[in-house]
Amino acid sequence: MSGVSEPPRLRIITLRAQIAELGAAIRLLRQAGMDNAAAELLLVRKRAELEGLMLPGRSDRSAPPTDEV
Repeated sequence: MSGVSEPPRLRIITLRAQIAELGAAIRLLRQAGMDNAAAELLLVRKRAELEGLMLPGRSDRSAPPTDEV
C-alpha cells in the first residue's frame, strides 16, 4: 500500500502494524547479534509518520521524508 489514497484511519492502523512488525524484527536481529541500524531508522520514520497523522495541526513541512530505506 502506498498510503496516498487510503483513509487516515486505515493508514494509522497500517502504520501501527508495521511498527509492531519492525519492533519484533529488531529484537530478533539484536538476539542474533546482527546489525539492525536500517530497521531502527525505518522504525523511527514510521513512528514519526504515525505521530504526524495523530497530531492535528502539524505542518507538512515538519513531516519526515516518506521514502523507504
